[in-house]
Amino acid sequence: MYTSDDFPPRVTLSPDGTYRWTGIYSESVEKQENSMVTKVTLGSVGGICIFFILMGTALSLKGGSWDIMPAVLIPCLVIMAITGVILKLFTGGRGGTEKAYEMNEYYVRWGQGTRTSIFFDYKKITEVRISRENCLIELKKRAGYFVPIFVPREDFRFVNDYITQRLPGTAKVTYL
Repeated sequence: MYTSDDFPPRVTLSPDGTYRWTGIYSESVEKQENSMVTKVTLGSVGGICIFFILMGTALSLKGGSWDIMPAVLIPCLVIMAITGVILKLFTGGRGGTEKAYEMNEYYVRWGQGTRTSIFFDYKKITEVRISRENCLIELKKRAGYFVPIFVPREDFRFVNDYITQRLPGTAKVTYL
C-alpha cells in the first residue's frame, strides 16, 4: 500500500519501473462535474417536492380545504434549502483536488487504495479523449465510462506519448 509521499507532483520513475504522480483535478472540469451533480440532485429533490405538492393539492381539492397546503409547502421548501446548502458545502469553492496515478508497461492506475483504484490495462482500452488545454487524458474500457487522468502540464507530452504508444490498434483516439 502506498502513501501520498509515494506520489510526487511531477511524473517520476520509481525503482520498480513504474511512473507515479499526482494530478490536480482542473477547476474547470471540476465545476462541470459539480454542476451536473447539482442539477441531478436538485432535480431529484425538486421532483419529489413537486409530487408532494400535487398530492397535497389533490387532497385539498377533494376535501374542500386548503389548510393542508402549508404543511406540504413549508417542509418542501426547507428540504430544498437544506439540499442547496449541503451541495454548496460539498461542491463549491474547493479549488483543485489531487488524484494519484501510476503507469507502467502494462496499465495505467487511477487512485491510491486497493479498493478505490481503477486499473486500465492498455489492451482493454477502447477509446481515449485527449485535451492538451486541460492536461487531461480520458480512458474508456469496453462497457465503461471515461476516467480522467490529469497530468502536470510539464509532463503532459511524455505521458500522452507513453499511453498512446501502448494502445491497441482498434482504440479510438480523439483530440479535444
